[in-house]
Amino acid sequence: MAAAADQARVLGVGVGLRTPHYRQFLDQQPRAGWLEVHTENYLDQGGWDWH
Repeated sequence: MAAAADQARVLGVGVGLRTPHYRQFLDQQPRAGWLEVHTENYLDQGGWDWH
């Protein structure tokens, strides 16, 4: 049973970077092992910026 628990450990988390936090993230440049941006979350039909 212990081996199964070891395999189920969390190796990371997913969080949403919201507009109010952009400036702080860019200014402080926190250590992040991975950053993925989904452009479809930020572009409207025709490619215009939602924000």
